[in-house]
Amino acid sequence: MKYSMGGFVAIAALLSGVTMSVAQIAVGSTQQAEIIVPSPPAGIASNRVTVNGVRIHYLKAGSGPAIVLLHGWAETSSMWLDIIPKLAQSYTVIAPDLRGYGDSSHVMDNFDQREVGADIAELLALEGFKQFVVVGHDLGAHVAFYMATKYPDAVSKLVLLDSVVPGIAPWEALTKDARLWHWNFYSIPDLPEALIEGKENLYFSWFLRSFAVNGAAVEKQIPRVVAEFTGVGAIRSALQLFRARELDAKLNAEWIKTNRLKMPVLALGGEGGTGTVLFQQMLQVADHVEGGLIKNCGHWLVIEQPEVVLNRLTTFLQARS
Repeated sequence: MKYSMGGFVAIAALLSGVTMSVAQIAVGSTQQAEIIVPSPPAGIASNRVTVNGVRIHYLKAGSGPAIVLLHGWAETSSMWLDIIPKLAQSYTVIAPDLRGYGDSSHVMDNFDQREVGADIAELLALEGFKQFVVVGHDLGAHVAFYMATKYPDAVSKLVLLDSVVPGIAPWEALTKDARLWHWNFYSIPDLPEALIEGKENLYFSWFLRSFAVNGAAVEKQIPRVVAEFTGVGAIRSALQLFRARELDAKLNAEWIKTNRLKMPVLALGGEGGTGTVLFQQMLQVADHVEGGLIKNCGHWLVIEQPEVVLNRLTTFLQARS
């Protein structure tokens, strides 16, 4: 991954400028941030439903077999807008804001991949789909992998983009990698909220740039991301999946002792992102795996190289199972 000294200077600036005490952070079971949700372009519907006890906002377009797109940290359903129209020519595309993100319920209490996976499964059932393709990026890949283990008859194909699945080697080594400092930072109770809230532009501008190779593409997305993560509870609720990663790791490690994925799996990493780690992980736990690197690309695959991702994805989807 790409890191710069400028990033550590930015962190120092965050620390020196904190005016909020930890005691001032709002807590509660559910709060809804006053965020700006961009209107999708023509042909993409913006919907809200209640499933599994929470409100889920999702984008929907097209017709035909279902494909669900799951974003990760520092993103929302809006990250998929560049590829939804082309996928919608052949598929019903559903791109939700995960629980805790965007215009979905900002749940402050602890939750893990199981609750988020159940949200998405209920959403797809409500839409009338018994089978679907799951695509997940970053934390969305954690949820996507869990859904493939929990609902193997429903998940026809699995696509994982630039992530590391908890509980599968080299997971333990990566948790100690200093380059992934934010994993531990986000796990500290209350502190990340205190340091980021009120400085969303500074923090997310630095974060998105630092994990990118194709910086020009990412630069255009910064105002949107900042807006989507500015508001009451937006940071705290979005961090819950990070704070569940060790539990998720235990659940996954236990599952892979006696099980394997049988559906086709595509695992892609950015050349300047997680590289081939995700592909190597899937080789350990799945019977039919393809994937590899996307060049001139950091962590934000769909933003940095949308056409390349779309080509790899459509080729994979069109291949016989």
